[in-house]
Amino acid sequence: MVPVFLTVVAVVGVISLWVAARGPRDVRVRDVRSDRLVAQYVEGADYVDNDGAELPTGSSVTIADVERAAIQKGHLLATSDSEVVYTDHAPGLTFHVAYALLESDGRRELEFTTAVHYSSRVGRIYFFFVRPVHRLSLPWLTRWTARRATSARPPGES
Repeated sequence: MVPVFLTVVAVVGVISLWVAARGPRDVRVRDVRSDRLVAQYVEGADYVDNDGAELPTGSSVTIADVERAAIQKGHLLATSDSEVVYTDHAPGLTFHVAYALLESDGRRELEFTTAVHYSSRVGRIYFFFVRPVHRLSLPWLTRWTARRATSARPPGES
């Protein structure tokens, strides 16, 4: 049993190092505006990433639609007309997840932001193994949530 466990740990470790060496190519990391609800949780975070998915032109998706469509939630921390922030804990860390509806140049976008704060060495070790999966799944999860929120409220519906 021990050799199987060690083999699994070694394989996951090698994959984690490989993904870490590739850099953030699979996730767009961009600045979080200071007026956003999640901004206070991003500041001082040990790990931050975000990604966006463009919403169809003319869609009337609201933050309530996004809340219904979101798969990663946790405990509701803050909400506004355009953003919702959740928090939760994992071994040795606290994370904050925000969904925001952003508008610029006539385009609407759903942005998904994650901020992780380590509270112990266990959190660093835990997230070392979670990070590669998170970085690979975030773009897909963001697009999936945007599609689900859009289908919850068809374009043009009030």
